[in-house]
Amino acid sequence: MDFKVVLMAKTSAFLLMSILILPIVFNYAFAATTQPQQDDVYPTDMDFADSISVTIIKNDGNLKINSFSKIGYVKSADFDFLLESTPSKDKKQYYQFVSKSLMNRNTQSLFDVNIEVTAMDGSIIETLKYKKCAISEYFLYINDSKGKVVEKKQPKMDIRDVTKLECISLIISV
Repeated sequence: MDFKVVLMAKTSAFLLMSILILPIVFNYAFAATTQPQQDDVYPTDMDFADSISVTIIKNDGNLKINSFSKIGYVKSADFDFLLESTPSKDKKQYYQFVSKSLMNRNTQSLFDVNIEVTAMDGSIIETLKYKKCAISEYFLYINDSKGKVVEKKQPKMDIRDVTKLECISLIISV
């Protein structure tokens, strides 16, 4: 009987210790993987992308445009992309460049395009550097996917311009 009592006492003590210690061990083990560490970085609102600027680097000088609203991917090749925006007066030099490039398609010189992604705090998050580019297409369209209009007034048209570019390579600088 003494052996059974001792064994039962030891088993009870083991179970009691397991009940008390296991939650502490599991809590510590899982807390290490789920709790933020000092090295973890959580972005603030000011850290997120706020704007893009496009710089065309040509032989006779650079042309910087801040009013493109969309940069798109073109499926036909790895480094082809498109620039989209609402036509505006600030891009007159850009339109002249596009026109000249399309008129001289066979003899046009290649250019580079840098796209800077800027955070709300004004710092540059990344720069996409497209190398040896040429304009392959330019067109205007009207975006008529605004949904149903219940007003009696005609809504203003959403006119967009698109420039497709073909480039040889892309370098991403951070």
